Amino acid sequence: MSEFHALQIAAIDRLTSEAVVLSIAVPEALVPKYQFRPGQYVSFADIALAHTFRSYLTQINPDQSLGGDLADEWSATPDATEWTFKL
Repeated sequence: MSEFHALQIAAIDRLTSEAVVLSIAVPEALVPKYQFRPGQYVSFADIALAHTFRSYLTQINPDQSLGGDLADEWSATPDATEWTFKL
């Protein structure tokens, strides 16, 4: 099960004009939860960060509405068991 913690950004190091390294200040009590395990990743509340690595069919817009990313249009069957995406 996922757990979410409010963490502070300790440093932002710009690598290029489009890439940064975020260093996170992890409180001592949470250090065991943030030790590296193979296959582990950390996600941030701002999903826009993930777009530097991958794209999605849809995305959550800044106003919290659903918008297209790769998909221009989409529709579902009435029971939502089958979806059609126009890219």
